[in-house]
Amino acid sequence: MALDIAGFVTPEQKFEGLKTIADTYATKQAAKVKADELKSAKKAALQKVFEGKFDTKDYLTGTVHDPHITERLFDVKNKVNQFIQEHPESTVSDIELFANPYIRSIAVDSDKLKELERQRVRGESYVKTIPGADPIKFNEEFKRRALLNPDGTIPDDLSGIDITKDYGTDVLENGSIWNTGAIDNLITKAGTGTYKKGVSVKGANKAARATEIEVQAPLNMQPVLDDEGIFSGDFEMPHVLYTEKGVVKTMPLIDETTGQPKKDTNGNDILIPIKMLESDDWATVKSDFPTRKLIEQQVRLQGKDPNTPEGDNLGRAIAFQMVNASSRAKTKFSEVKKVAEPQAPRTTVNVRTGSDKDIAYNPIYDKLVEKANQMFEGTFEGYEGKIFKFVPINLLPGDVAEGVKKAYASSIGKKPEEVKTSEFAVNKLPTGELGIFKSKNGMPTGNVLLTLSKEQLDLGEAKTKERQPIIKDAKRPNLNATQRKK
Repeated sequence: MALDIAGFVTPEQKFEGLKTIADTYATKQAAKVKADELKSAKKAALQKVFEGKFDTKDYLTGTVHDPHITERLFDVKNKVNQFIQEHPESTVSDIELFANPYIRSIAVDSDKLKELERQRVRGESYVKTIPGADPIKFNEEFKRRALLNPDGTIPDDLSGIDITKDYGTDVLENGSIWNTGAIDNLITKAGTGTYKKGVSVKGANKAARATEIEVQAPLNMQPVLDDEGIFSGDFEMPHVLYTEKGVVKTMPLIDETTGQPKKDTNGNDILIPIKMLESDDWATVKSDFPTRKLIEQQVRLQGKDPNTPEGDNLGRAIAFQMVNASSRAKTKFSEVKKVAEPQAPRTTVNVRTGSDKDIAYNPIYDKLVEKANQMFEGTFEGYEGKIFKFVPINLLPGDVAEGVKKAYASSIGKKPEEVKTSEFAVNKLPTGELGIFKSKNGMPTGNVLLTLSKEQLDLGEAKTKERQPIIKDAKRPNLNATQRKK
């Protein structure tokens, strides 16, 4: 029996339909491939067009900040590629419109970084020529003031950088880049002067004697005298006391051996007045730019503004310490000639005491008045031009200082060896007479304790704390006088 396969055979016209469908599909596929190829070619062409815009050599600065620029360029390149992928029909103009803000931002920041680097290099080169300026600290301060984050990294946004500002000068004027090399250089430039000065010293037997020393010292370094008027062997600049709102400021007395504050019997710091440079020496120090900036830096570190009166006084106090510290190593002295302690001059006065006898006394009062007037008038030897407001005991001749000391001791019921000259001061009264006052920090305080007279000084005895009239003509001195037969 023959097999009937008619139902399993596709009619010829049906094959024609399938062939048409296949041809159509192939055409579409070819078109799609061609379109994709065109898109890819367009992308490649667009990307190639923008490759030149991301050439790193146009934006790199040649500094440590270049990784920041490179990273930003790479980021913008990725953004442009992503834009092309998402907008295949975009034109070159469309892509430029998208990319240019990023490109301009990088170009502007690159120019800023290049200018800052030029400023930094120029400033660093200059700083290396200035004694007392630290190039490393200059660089740190420059970066911190110009652009860096507190941790030293570069910020993403550099819009705050003003390249019209001179950051190098700002650091020199206000940065903490200065060290004591500045003041050492000032002392070296000043050179040393030589002068001779009469002082009192103590020998091995502890006895005081007068002598003359020759001093080689920079600036205006002067011998330091102790409370007894004895040369200590040390030198320091002339000074005034540091005050704030009329109050004398103090500081702990430092033990030079331990570097720690000295203590009193109760365990408290021993405080001493703070000294500061006299105005003329302060002007000399401030005229040197590196030294002035060093002092201003130290004042700011104390939380004060150097441009205020309070800050200026603090600067003078800091300068006093720094100048002394730097100058002492360059200060030398030698004893020109040893002078035996002179005998006090003696004046003979005839006094009738029942028999003819001579009484000899030392006219200390007249010498005190003479020296005091010289101090008040600015003619005192070694201090010409300086007007004293009171009489520094340690500047008086030895016999005069001792006479005043004895008068003070007697007025308070003590022996001369039991008092120090720092406990009292001599000053002129409104009447023009000289009187003894209690002293604080070397300055007279309170009311007069004793009006000085010829009898009290010339004969070495004072009997009261009350004011006593000056005996202008001591014709009959008879207190503890040395008598001798004619």
